[in-house]
Parts: sequence; C-alpha cells; structure tokens
Amino acid sequence: MTRTKHPDGGSNFAMLERRFKRERAARKAAEKLLEEKSQELYIARLDAEVSLDAMLNAIESLRDGFAIVDLDFCIVRSNSAFNEILERCTGSSVVKQNLLVTLTEICPAETDFTSHQDSILNALRHSSTYEFAGVNGIVLELSAGDVLAFGQTVILRDIVGYKREEERKSAARKSQALGSLAGGIAHELATPLQFIGDNLTFVRDSFATLNSVFDHLSEEFCDSCDRMQLLSDVFVRYDIDYIRSELPAALDAAAKGSSQISKVISAMRFYTEQNKGEREPVDIEMLLKSIVTLSRNKWVYACSFEVRCELENTIVNVIADGLTQVFLNLILNSAEAIGSMDSNLTRHQHKIQIVIRRVSDDLIIVFEDTGPGIGESNIDKVFDPFFTMKLDGESMGQGLSVSSSIINDDHNGHLSVSRSVLGGARFEIRIPGSFDY
Repeated sequence: MTRTKHPDGGSNFAMLERRFKRERAARKAAEKLLEEKSQELYIARLDAEVSLDAMLNAIESLRDGFAIVDLDFCIVRSNSAFNEILERCTGSSVVKQNLLVTLTEICPAETDFTSHQDSILNALRHSSTYEFAGVNGIVLELSAGDVLAFGQTVILRDIVGYKREEERKSAARKSQALGSLAGGIAHELATPLQFIGDNLTFVRDSFATLNSVFDHLSEEFCDSCDRMQLLSDVFVRYDIDYIRSELPAALDAAAKGSSQISKVISAMRFYTEQNKGEREPVDIEMLLKSIVTLSRNKWVYACSFEVRCELENTIVNVIADGLTQVFLNLILNSAEAIGSMDSNLTRHQHKIQIVIRRVSDDLIIVFEDTGPGIGESNIDKVFDPFFTMKLDGESMGQGLSVSSSIINDDHNGHLSVSRSVLGGARFEIRIPGSFDY
C-alpha cells in the first residue's frame, strides 16, 4: 500500500520546531533570570544579616539600656545594659518580661504607686520621657520611641551611673594629660638637674680644698706678725670667716633642694610609666610615695605625712592608673580638710597617715588624718556623684564617687569610710586577689 504525504506536514513540523526552540530559549532565559535573582537575594540576605549583626552589636555596646517592646509592653529584645539596670533595681537576675510591671514595682515605698504607673504609661503611649527615683538611690530616665511595625523602642538610662561615668572620664582625661605633661617636664629637667648636682659636688669639694688652704696659710703666717696681720686684713676685707661658716650650709641646702627636685622627677617618671589602664604587677609602695611626692605642695604646709608599708613583697596586681587617681583624691581631700580647720595645733601635730598591709590575698590600704572628719549626716553620701562638703567656702570630698567606682567596679574591691582614731576621716581600700600575678 502506498503512503500519501500530507501537503502541509512539512510546514507544521517546522512550525513546531520553531516553537520548541522559542520555548527552550525562554526557559533558559527564565532559568538564568531565576539564578541571577536567587544570587541577588542570597547576597541581599547576607548583607541584611551583616547589617543586623552590626546593628545588634551596636545596640549591645550602648552604655544606656535599649529594648524593644510589643503593644502589651512585653520585652521582645534588650541589650545587656538594659538588663543590668533592671537587675540593680530589682535585686534579682530574673527580670519580668512586662516592662510596665517591672518599672512600676521598682519605685520606692513612699512613691504614689498610681501616679507613678500613670506617668510610665504616658511616656510609653506618647513616646515621651519620664524621670523617676528607683530603689537603692538609683535615678532612672525612661525615653520611649514611636510605635513601629517591629515594636516600640525604649531607652533606659541610669542617671546616677551616667554622671559617675562622666566624672570618671573627666578624671581620666585629666590624668592622661597630667601624665603626658609630667613625662615631658621630667625629661626636660633631668639633664639640667644632673649638671646642677655635679657642679654642687664640685663646688663643695673645691670649698673644702680652699678651707684647707686657708688653714695652712694661717699656720704658716702665725710666726710672722706682719704677715699674720696682712692675712687677717684680707679675711676681714672679704668676709672670709663669714663665707667659711655660711657657705657649707648654703651648699647643703642647695644639695637638699636638688635632691628634692630629683625625687619629684623620679616620681613623675614613675607616674607616667603606670598610665596603662590595665591590671599589671606594680610596686604599690613606690606608686603611693610618688603620688605623695607629687602632691607635696598641697599638704606640706598643713601637716606631716607618714607612709607605713607592712608588706614583705610590695609588688601587687592592680590598675595603677586608677589607683593613682584614688590616692591623689584621698590625699588632697585630707590636706584640704586639715587646712580648713581653725586649730591651735601646729603643722607637725597634724598628720596624714597611710598604712599598707595584706590580709589573706587582699591588699588593704588605710588613709587616716587628724582633720575634722565627716559628719554623720554626710557619711552615707560621700560616694554619691558630685558630692561635696563646704568648709570655710571650700569644696571638700570631690572625686570620692570616682574613687569608689575605680575600687568597686574596676578592681572588684571595696572603698569604705569611717571615723579615724586620729580624730579625722578614715578611708579603707580593700582589693581582693591583688597578689595573684
């Protein structure tokens, strides 16, 4: 049987082939586009994850507390500072999820509960700020942001802690500037002082030789009345006897002054070498004596000074830069308190006494003075930020808040104050683990 070819068969096949090619090309284009878009989405996702990590790290590094709450004021996300502030206020490491409930409960007992809660609600609902006193003397500032799709941002600031931190930074900047200045001054004075010391030694030795010459001449001329009279006239004319009696004392005083300058330079050099801001082995007796030397002009006219070290090994593991600030603050406050007194006691009867000792592995440093002391009404407030006492118009007690923070926070230690047996104030520094290095 013969097969008949359809007259349109060839054209239909060609049309199907062209359609197939178009569809295959379209599929490849779609696959390529899908691959490109997938790649773009993958890169965008990576960028978003990096941006999210950067944002979360930035939020985590904030000194202020930061949180995101939902419409029911439940905490969705918060940084460490936020949790630490609430923990300090509640005294518990377990913080309730509802921010409104937590903030309402941490107010002091004497606070109007309803008014306090209404003020918190008003700040959250109207994206405003509310400042209030918490427990343990903490003052908080609540700042609420606008309500967005992901929730509402809330910033919680510890006002007292913020002021203390600002005071610390200011003291640290001053300490750093003083360190740079002290290092430069010590460098510039060292060489000239060496010249002065060497020349004083030369003059003293030379004068001793001249004294021997004068004595020898007197012995040689004693047999001749004329020559003895001539020598006597020369001695009278040029005040040789006066010079011989007074010059040694003048040279001794100059040498003593030169030695004192040398001590100051050594103290300045030691001080600048300790400005590192980290725990390291330090000669605590040398550090303390260097600060006593550098602050000498503040106490030398008011009192005497005693540093007694009862340590067999004076090397301790501390943050020297921080302790420098603490030592200087305590010494200056004692000197100013003593200087403000209307007392009949002489300078030698007034005293600042520092004792360094060890109890177990704790470093103990006690500062005591014969000043007026701290009254009962102020003794619980001396470590509050910007606390001062006015004595004869002068501000006393400055820097004690910073000192407390350096000892308590940086060294995990304790700074306490009480009445001294000497009659004035007694500050005790206790730093645990100082002998582990």
